[in-house]
Amino acid sequence: IRLFTVDVVVIDLALGIWPFLCIYMFLIYVMGISLAILRALGMQWRAAGIISASLYGMTLPAVVYFAIYKKGGLEIQWRVLPACYTILQLFLATGYLVLDWDAHAKHVRESIACMAMASPMRSMVQREVMDDMDAADAAGEETPLLV
Repeated sequence: IRLFTVDVVVIDLALGIWPFLCIYMFLIYVMGISLAILRALGMQWRAAGIISASLYGMTLPAVVYFAIYKKGGLEIQWRVLPACYTILQLFLATGYLVLDWDAHAKHVRESIACMAMASPMRSMVQREVMDDMDAADAAGEETPLLV
């Protein structure tokens, strides 16, 4: 910090918020992992809804209230952000942990079937895959994975 300023007030403020900034940065990386899981499951819109509701409905009002109206300033802002992002991580994880996996797998299979019908170039291979998946479902076997 002293590399950028010699102002004692700035240095004290930076040292005060530093631990909270580190927690916040860690939570941003965890959010990236949660978002990757949701994207891989094809649940981008659910992730977008969770993030929008959390950031605009919880984080922004909390930061404005504590940092501006209560006059907490930057120090309070950096204490509020990790708390709000921790709650956001819980909402994102809930977004895929409470998922009905059977219903989601059925939806994915139906989407693949629609794509197979729409694209003649890929339809032959995808129809074979869909036939294999339907046969496995009918026999009560585990559905083969798509690669």
